[in-house]
Amino acid sequence: AWEVPEASRTALGTPMHQLLPIPPEERVQGLLAVPSEELLGTGDADEEPAPAAGDGSCLLLVTRHGFIKKTPLAAFAAIRATGLIAISLGDGDGVLRAARTPPASVRASVILASARGLAIRFPLAGDHLRATGRASRGVKAMALAPEDELVDADILMDGEPDGAADPGADPPTAFVLAVTAGGYGKRMRTDAFRRQRRGGKGLIALKFKSRQKGGERLVALRGCAEDQEVVLSTLKGTAVRQRLAEVSEQGRAATGVLLQRLDPGDAVANAAVLPVEAREV
Repeated sequence: AWEVPEASRTALGTPMHQLLPIPPEERVQGLLAVPSEELLGTGDADEEPAPAAGDGSCLLLVTRHGFIKKTPLAAFAAIRATGLIAISLGDGDGVLRAARTPPASVRASVILASARGLAIRFPLAGDHLRATGRASRGVKAMALAPEDELVDADILMDGEPDGAADPGADPPTAFVLAVTAGGYGKRMRTDAFRRQRRGGKGLIALKFKSRQKGGERLVALRGCAEDQEVVLSTLKGTAVRQRLAEVSEQGRAATGVLLQRLDPGDAVANAAVLPVEAREV
């Protein structure tokens, strides 16, 4: 990270292919900070460690065509200057989201959303999603309709079963935030999305207004808490920041409320939920 030039908020920035050995047509889909001492491997990038038994963190990858996989972080212990293969992709597919899973001892689930407003949630641990090697394609996470695609994925903390308390554990994720390209959004209770079997069609996460259906699509579905904030960024480089407590709480079948007014030809591209400690920045 120290090799990235520091710049102002309005600066264009440095092209990533000048910082990393990737061709100009490649796009960076995620950045993960991992302490070097947590990458425990053999030191040989050609010898991939066997999948872990499930007691450590993994790299979670989700593709636009609905595939998902997790690979132990140890598989990336010795990365060449030219990088390592992290996933095998089918024709026309691409990585949508990269995330770090919590340890297997933590009860967590993943929620995935499609452009047409559907979402599926299933557990991360055990037989629901087994760890595989770097070269694998992964498994089907969600059955998508023709011309639909995944647009977002997030990890939700499920909390301890039967109300068991763990003082050191993260609190359960209370809400899920949905945002559309047209600037509409809403908060929903996490328990509105029951945990299902991986590979299903999912549940309705948001219904578009009839006049919006032609060009409207879901762009973000993120776990959040009421005391956090969200930053919405648009295709034309505009960003707004607001408290999530001010975003209306609604059901899955609701259309949401207007969160950001857009200029003609602009659209919301992404939504980032800020940690509580970042609110004073």
